Amino acid sequence: MQVQLYANGKKSGEPVDLTATADWTHTWTDLAVNQNGQKISYTVKETQKTPGYTTQVDDQNTGNIVITNTHQPAVTSVKGTKTWADHDNQDGVRPKAITIHLLADGQPVAEKKVTASDDWHYEFSNLPEYQNGQKINYTITEDTVKNYTTEIKADQLINHYTPGKTSVTVTKQWNDGQDQDGLRPNHLQVQLYANGKKSGEPVDLTATADWTYTWTNLAAKRNGQTMRYTVRETTALKGYTATVQDNTSGNIIITNSHTPTESEKPTNPGHSLAVIHKKITHWLVKHHFLPQTGEQRTFTLTIIGILILACVTGYVVKKRFKNK
Repeated sequence: MQVQLYANGKKSGEPVDLTATADWTHTWTDLAVNQNGQKISYTVKETQKTPGYTTQVDDQNTGNIVITNTHQPAVTSVKGTKTWADHDNQDGVRPKAITIHLLADGQPVAEKKVTASDDWHYEFSNLPEYQNGQKINYTITEDTVKNYTTEIKADQLINHYTPGKTSVTVTKQWNDGQDQDGLRPNHLQVQLYANGKKSGEPVDLTATADWTYTWTNLAAKRNGQTMRYTVRETTALKGYTATVQDNTSGNIIITNSHTPTESEKPTNPGHSLAVIHKKITHWLVKHHFLPQTGEQRTFTLTIIGILILACVTGYVVKKRFKNK
C-alpha cells in the first residue's frame, strides 16, 4: 500500500510503499523542522482506501505516526419459519418444540429449539460469511418429528402430518480444502437403507441442491419396531475416504475427506545419479565393452593399428583387381 507525507497539510514529496517485507514501516529523514519560524506539523495518509478496512491515524507521538487498518469480517444470518401442514393440529399431536440444526458447508455448527411462542420462527445471526476467502454455504435440517415428514425449501421448513410416517435427510460434507486438487465430482449417488436393506432407488446429491436430499413418507415402524434408516454412497470416490454420522435423529451426514498426496522426491538427486552411472559403467567393464583401468593406451593403439591394416589391405586388393 502507498502512503503520502504531508507538511502543514500539504503534500511533501512522492508517495512511498509500505510492504510486509519492510515490516510495514518507512522513515522520512532530513525533513525541515521549521518554516517561517513556525514548527512544521507532519502527518501521513493512505493514498487510497483499502476495501473492507477502516483507517485510523495516530500522530500524537511526535515523530512516530501509526496507521491502523481494521477489518470487520462480513457476517450474515439464516432465518426462516416452520410451517405445519396438519389441518391446524387436528389430531392434537403437534409437538411443543422442535430442534433445528445449522450446517456450515455440511458441518453442524449450531442448533436451536423453536416453539409456538416464537411463532415457529428461527434465526441464526452474526454468522461469518467467509472462511479462508471462500463463501460459507449454510443449510438447515431438523430432528425427526414423530408422525410428521419434513420438507426443506431453502430456509423454510414444512412439516406434513403423516401418521406412522417419518423422513430422513442426508447431507454431504466435503473435507478437501475447497476442492484444492480438483477431485470433487459434480454429483454422486447415495442409497437409503432400512434396517440394513436397500430401500428404493439411489438418488443424486449435487452442488446445486446443496449436497442434500430428504426422503419422505417413510414407514416409521415395521412389525411394531422402530425402523432404523441409514445412507451409504453407492461407489467409493477415488482419493476420498467416507465417514457416516447417523446418530442424530433423522439427520445423516456423510463426510468425504481427501488428503493430498505429495510425490516422493529423492533426498539427494546428485548421489542417486552417481550410483546409476556407476552401475552402468560397471556392467560395460564386466562384459569388456570398455577397457579395464590401465589398459586405455594399449586399447587405443590396437584400434588404430587395425584401422591402418584394413586400409592397406583394401588398397592392395583394389590394385590387383585393376591389373587383372
